[in-house]
Amino acid sequence: MVPGAPRDQPEWRVTATLDRGIVIALRRLPALANRLSPAEGPDASSSRSAGGHLPTAAVTKELHELLMRVRDYLEQLDPSPEGSAAASAVLEDGAARVAWLKVVSVAVRQPLTGPSSGDSTPEATALLAQEACTTTSLLLHLLSMQQPPSAAAPDFIRKLLRIQMLQCLARRLAEAAVDTGSLTAQQLELTVWYAKFLFCIVHALGTSSTASGPDQRPWPSLGRQLAEALLDSSVVEHGARLALVLQQRAPTCGVDSVQLVAKTMLYICGDISALHGVLKEGGNEATCAALRQVLSGRCAQHAVLVHGVAALCWADGGPTYGLPDAVRQAALGSCMVPSAGQADGGRPVQLPTADVQAFHSVLGKGVPLTPVGTQVAVQLLLRLGRLVVASGGEWAAQQAGLRSVPGPAHAAGPGMVVPREDVHQCAAEILPKIVDLLGPLLAAGAPDWVAEAGADCWRLLVAVMSRPVLRVAITQDLEWLWAQTLLLWVPPLLPGEPLPSDTPPVIAAMLAGGVLPCLERLLRRAGEEPLGPESALVRTVLRCDKAWDLWSRLLAYGEPRQAAALVVTVGKLLRRVGVTGMSFVDEGALFALASSVLTRAMEVAVAPEVSRPRQLASLLMRAVCEWLPELSRVALTAASGGADELARVLQALTPLLVWLPPLLLRCGCGGGSGATAGTATAGGADAVAGSSAVRDSTANDLRLLLLAEVRAVPLLGSGLRLARHVQGGAGRVIHAGLARSCCLVAAMWPDELMHSLVRYLREEGAGQIAGAGQVADGVLALAELLEAWAAGGSSNGSDTGGCDDQEARAWERFIAATAWLRMAVVLVDGLTVTPAEARRTCSYRGCIRLAGDSEAEARLQACGRCGAAWYCCRACQLSHWREGGHKEACAGGAKAQCG
Repeated sequence: MVPGAPRDQPEWRVTATLDRGIVIALRRLPALANRLSPAEGPDASSSRSAGGHLPTAAVTKELHELLMRVRDYLEQLDPSPEGSAAASAVLEDGAARVAWLKVVSVAVRQPLTGPSSGDSTPEATALLAQEACTTTSLLLHLLSMQQPPSAAAPDFIRKLLRIQMLQCLARRLAEAAVDTGSLTAQQLELTVWYAKFLFCIVHALGTSSTASGPDQRPWPSLGRQLAEALLDSSVVEHGARLALVLQQRAPTCGVDSVQLVAKTMLYICGDISALHGVLKEGGNEATCAALRQVLSGRCAQHAVLVHGVAALCWADGGPTYGLPDAVRQAALGSCMVPSAGQADGGRPVQLPTADVQAFHSVLGKGVPLTPVGTQVAVQLLLRLGRLVVASGGEWAAQQAGLRSVPGPAHAAGPGMVVPREDVHQCAAEILPKIVDLLGPLLAAGAPDWVAEAGADCWRLLVAVMSRPVLRVAITQDLEWLWAQTLLLWVPPLLPGEPLPSDTPPVIAAMLAGGVLPCLERLLRRAGEEPLGPESALVRTVLRCDKAWDLWSRLLAYGEPRQAAALVVTVGKLLRRVGVTGMSFVDEGALFALASSVLTRAMEVAVAPEVSRPRQLASLLMRAVCEWLPELSRVALTAASGGADELARVLQALTPLLVWLPPLLLRCGCGGGSGATAGTATAGGADAVAGSSAVRDSTANDLRLLLLAEVRAVPLLGSGLRLARHVQGGAGRVIHAGLARSCCLVAAMWPDELMHSLVRYLREEGAGQIAGAGQVADGVLALAELLEAWAAGGSSNGSDTGGCDDQEARAWERFIAATAWLRMAVVLVDGLTVTPAEARRTCSYRGCIRLAGDSEAEARLQACGRCGAAWYCCRACQLSHWREGGHKEACAGGAKAQCG
C-alpha cells in the first residue's frame, strides 16, 4: 500500500506521498546533473563552450548512489495502480524530471569502449550508465501498470524520444557489434542493459496503448513518433546484428549475457508486432507501415528466423533450411527455458512467448519476404502451428493427470511446447497469417504446394478444435479464430450467383482439411454435452454471418456421405429441442442456422455446366425432410403459448413458409382430405402444375411429408391466428407467405380466416410486397368460392349443377392467382427431388442418437423380418416397432410375401 493513501480510495484516484529520503535525493539531482556534459553529439561542444563541467569521480559516484536509492524505492512498489501512482510522483517535480532525462542522455551517449569523461574511471562511468538504464527501465515498467495510464507515462516516453534516445542506443549497440571479442564482462553487461532499456521503452508504450485504446490521445501520435524513431535509428537492426555476431564470435566472458541480448531482441520484435496490432485496430496505417518496415530489416528477420528455426528443429526434428549446426546450437540456448538438454523430468521445455510472437511477426502479410520467400514462410508457419497444436495436446494430457507424452518431440531429445496460456492466442495469430499469404495464390493452376498448404492450414484449424485442445482453450480466442478464418477464406455467395462446375481451390482446400466432418463433430458433441468444451464454439459456428456461404459450398462440393451426415445431425439436434433433459446450448442459433440455409437455398442458381447439381438438390431435399417437420413441431408448440412466444414461432415459421409453396406445387397442389380435393383442387393442380406434373408416387410422398410430418394444415392455422400480432415489414412478409400457402392448399382453410387475412393484407397495403396483390386476390377468390359452395350444400361445388357468374369470376381470379404463384416459384422446381430418394438414414423418424463423431460412421442394421427398414441402434428399432408404426407395416409385408 502506498504510504499516506487511504485504503478505501479508488485505485485510479490514488495519490502517492514520496518517502522523505527520495524527495531529498530528487532535489539534489538537478545540481548533480548540471555538472555532466554529453560525451558525443551536437550538445557536447556547445555544453563545454558554455562552461559545462566534466564529471568528476565524486559526481559520478554520487549520481550512481542517488539512482540506486531511487531504484531501491521503486523495487519496493508493487506492479499495481498504487505502485504506478507512486512512480508517477517521482516525476511530478519538473526540475527533477529534466535532470533525470539529462543524466540518462549523458550516460547513454558515453562511448562503450572509449575513454571516460573527466577523472572518472571507465568502470565508474559504465556503472552510472547501467544504473541510469536500470532505474529508468523500472520506472517505465511501473508507469505502464496504471489503469488507465497516467499522463506521466506518455509524457516521459515522448521526452525520451525527443532527446534521440533510440539513436543513442543504436550507436552503442552498433559499437558493441564491431568488436565483440574484446568486450569486457562489464561492457557486455552494459550492452545487455542498453537492449533492455530499448525493450522497456517499446513495451511501456505497447502496454499503455493496449490499456487505453489506440484511438485515445496521446497514443496515436506517440506511436507514430516511436515508429519514426525506430525506423530512423535502425536500432532494431543494430541490436539484431549484435545478437547474431555475439552468437558466432562469443566473447570469452559473459555467456549468459550473450543469450540475454538475443532474448531481449526477440522480445522487442514481439512487442513491436503487438503494438502494430493495437495501432492497426485504430486505423493508423502510416504508423503500421513504418513498424512493418522495422520488422522487415534483414538483420531483424534473420535473427528471428534463426532462433525460430532452431526451436522448430529441436521440437520436431524437421528440416533446417540450410541453417549451420553451430549457429543453430548457439541460437537454441536463447530459445529454451531451461536450456537444451536440461528438461525437467523428461518433460518438454517451454518456448518463450516472445520467441513465438517474434517468429510469426516477421512472416506475416505486409512484411517483405525476400530473404525467405512465401513458400518457406508458409511452411515455417505451418510447422509452428503444428507445434502449437501438439502443445495444446500436451497441456491437456497434463491437466487430465495423464502421463506427459511430448507430442512434437523427436527421438533425439525431449519436446518443446508453447506455454499453456499462449496456445490459442498463437493459433489465432498464426492461422490468419497463413490465410493471408495463401489467399492470393489459391486459384486455378496454382502450384501443387499451394493446395497442399491450404489443406494443411485447415487441418491445423480442425486440430485446434479437437476436444483435448479445447479443454485448455480460451473461448474468446477460438470464437474469433473461427469467424476470422471464415471471413478471410470463404468468398461470399451473392443471391442468384451460380455455383461453378468445378470445386473452387479455396473450397477444395477446406474440404481436404476436414472442415466438414469437424463441423459435424462439434455439433454432435455440443448436442450430447451442452456444457462441454465445444458448446461456446458451436454458438459462433451457428451464428456466424457467413454460415450460408460456408454451408452452400459444403453441401455442393463436399463428399456426399459426409455432407448428408451433416444435414442429418442438424435434424437430430432440432429433434431434441423441447425434449426433456436434452436442451441444446443455443436453440435460437440452431433455428437461425436452419432458417438461413433453407431460405437462402432458394437464391442458389446452378450454372448450366455444373456437373453435380443433383448432389445439391438431394441434400437440400434431405434438409427439407429432416428439418421442416421439427421446425413445424417447434412452431406449433410455441404457438400454443400465444403472443408471448411470437418470436420463437416466427423464427421456426419463416423457412416453412418459404418451402411450402414449391413443395405443394411439386405434389400437384393436392392434399385435401376426403372430398375437399374435388373439382377446385383438381383444376388448380392443372393450372399450376402444367406439363411438369410428377409421378403419383412422388406426389404421394410429398403429400405425406406435408400433411403427416410437417402438418401444414394446423401449422398455417396457428400462423393465421398469430398473424395479427406481427407488425411492420416483417409482418407483411409473413402475411404474404401465409397467403401463398393458403392458396395452394385451397380447400383446407376456413373461409372466415381467409376473409380476415385478406382484410388485413388490404388494410396494411399489400402492394408494398412484390406480388402481394395477386396473392390477396387469390385468397379472396378462394373465400368467395368456399362461401358459394357452402351455400349450395357442397364442399367442392360438385352438387350445384353449375355455377353462377359471380362464382365463375371468382374461379377465374383464383386460377390466375395460382398460375402467378407457379411462375413465382418455378426457379426452385429443379432443386427438389423425391423425399424417398433424399432419405438414406435411420428409419425411425424420432432418432436422436448422437454417438460417434459423424452420422456417416453409423452402421445401419436392416430389420430382420422385412429387410425394408434400417436402424442405427437397437433402441431406434424397438421404438419404431412399438410406437413408430413399423409393427403393422412389417407384419403386412411379411404376409404379402407369404402369400
